[in-house]
Amino acid sequence: MYLFWKSTALGSLSLSREGITEFINSLLLPSYACKEVALSRAENSLYIVLSLPHPHNTLEVKMLEEKISASCNEMGLGAHISWTEEKQPIEPRVFPEILKNPLSWTVGAAGLTALIHMRIRGVLWTIVVGALTFVIARFLLSENGQILLHRFINRVKQIIRR
Repeated sequence: MYLFWKSTALGSLSLSREGITEFINSLLLPSYACKEVALSRAENSLYIVLSLPHPHNTLEVKMLEEKISASCNEMGLGAHISWTEEKQPIEPRVFPEILKNPLSWTVGAAGLTALIHMRIRGVLWTIVVGALTFVIARFLLSENGQILLHRFINRVKQIIRR
C-alpha cells in the first residue's frame, strides 16, 4: 500500500508502507519490530508504532528513537514514535503425541475395562498370550519364518496327497 505524501508540479510523491516498515525494521535491534506506519501530509511526519519487548532496556529505547528520528529527518520527514508492549503469549498445554491418537485412548479404555472385569490374573494371562502371539507373528513374517512356513505347508500337502 502506498501512502500519499506530496504533490509537486511534476506529479505526486507516495511512499510504500511496506518499504518504510522494512527500512525502520533494518534500524531496529532483533527483539524490536515496526508494527504500524502512518504518514501525516500536513506535518510531513511519520507516525511509527514499535513493539517493545517485555524485558526492555530504557537506554536501547532512547537510542532507537534517536536513530529513527535522525534517519527520518535525513529524508525530510519528522518522526512520532509510539511504543506498544508485547505480552508473552501463554502457551496452551500440549498433550504428548500418543494422547492425540484415538487408538491410544481405545487401548487405555480396553485395558482399564479388562482390569476391572478380569482382575489382575486375567489381565496378566491376556498380556502373556498377546506378547507370545506378537513374537510368533513377528517371526513368521521374517525371512526365516517364511522359509519355515513354506516347508510346513509343503509337508502338509505331501501328507494330504498320500
